Amino acid sequence: MAKEIIISAIKAQLEAGITRKEINAQLELNPREIKALWSHPALKGIKVAKFKNELVFVENTPTGASPA
Repeated sequence: MAKEIIISAIKAQLEAGITRKEINAQLELNPREIKALWSHPALKGIKVAKFKNELVFVENTPTGASPA
């Protein structure tokens, strides 16, 4: 069965700082699939973000309290 790959998801991962090698491992691609993926016109030439954004923002309001 063919693998379904969403190009916008791959672009988002690259923008988030995930490397091509990490994406290949996550998708469990063989060498032929890797070549086909990265030669896709929408992905060709896109660079990985230099830094990963690992910030998670949370509200610090107590449970049940409404924000002022």
